Amino acid sequence: MLWLAIILTAIAAVGLPQTLHADYYRPANTGADALYTPLNSFSHYTFDTLQLPDNFDQHNIDHRFSTLFDNLTHPDAAINSEGGWGRFINRQILPYDTEHSSDWPTALPNYALHLFGGGIVYRRDLEYYRAHQYAHPLWAAVGTAMAAELAQEAIEKKTSAADDPVADVFIFRPLGIWLFSDDQRAEYIEKNLKPAVWPHLILYDPSNDQLRNTGISYVVRPQLLSHGNTELFAYMGMNNLVGLSHTLASGNTLSWGVGAAITRIAFPNGELNYKTRPSVGLFGDRNGNLLWSAIYNGTEDLKLRVNIYPWQNQPIKFGVALGMTDDQRGWLGVTFNMPLGLGAGF
Repeated sequence: MLWLAIILTAIAAVGLPQTLHADYYRPANTGADALYTPLNSFSHYTFDTLQLPDNFDQHNIDHRFSTLFDNLTHPDAAINSEGGWGRFINRQILPYDTEHSSDWPTALPNYALHLFGGGIVYRRDLEYYRAHQYAHPLWAAVGTAMAAELAQEAIEKKTSAADDPVADVFIFRPLGIWLFSDDQRAEYIEKNLKPAVWPHLILYDPSNDQLRNTGISYVVRPQLLSHGNTELFAYMGMNNLVGLSHTLASGNTLSWGVGAAITRIAFPNGELNYKTRPSVGLFGDRNGNLLWSAIYNGTEDLKLRVNIYPWQNQPIKFGVALGMTDDQRGWLGVTFNMPLGLGAGF
């Protein structure tokens, strides 16, 4: 892990601001932001890929961490085992080899989720630590970000290629930290894209020892393409939707999007293959703070997924999730201000 230590030290020592504007961390009493803490955010990021239960799960984690650390401490061996540096660059960084064009989609989540999405999560955590006057907020934010990255990569080891964590841990997550560490860059992104982090409410189902309703998505609304009270809406993650956002007279925003949800990742003959299905989503938010969401044909074998976040006048903040699986079974859960709630099927 020497490489990781060197990279984190360099990031912490160079180019990080001394003062930050609280633009990404916005305390709230309602919506998804009411349940935000760095610990909750860590859980959402870590368990994101559990949306694909055929490919990833949280079991046998000790063995998967061992495999992960072997990949990271021997990156050359990990890369060579997946076809060498050419395939690594083509698959993970910059698609260029037309003979292996099926590898190209692998690079997309590296940029959209680990770099951009991970950068947003890092920035919000950093501003939280600053606002709460932590003694070493910078190290706390970098440590939280990289610990979540390692935990997520360990969960993915059930399916992921040996060179996948090399790209994510050593290249893309540190680049995301660098991108959002500068005030001017972060403010420019916020002004022009209006990014937001929209998590599902994670539920633990004790009947089958399974985490349900996992997932974290990243929303952008490019202001260059906005017109009046209407904005282009893009929802990125394991479920990718594109549509429009409409600002209502109440000040809330109604957004809708259509696209595709990833349902399975496979590697037949060593080449990447995604399985997807058409998906539709409807969302309500206020200034980027998600109030409720409803997704049809989403991930995690869910035909319908509804998340309702804390609303006004609650004596204790809690959120409710409910829906229906592909085989017509219902499920319901509730979560308070903690990383996991409780849920069950019926």
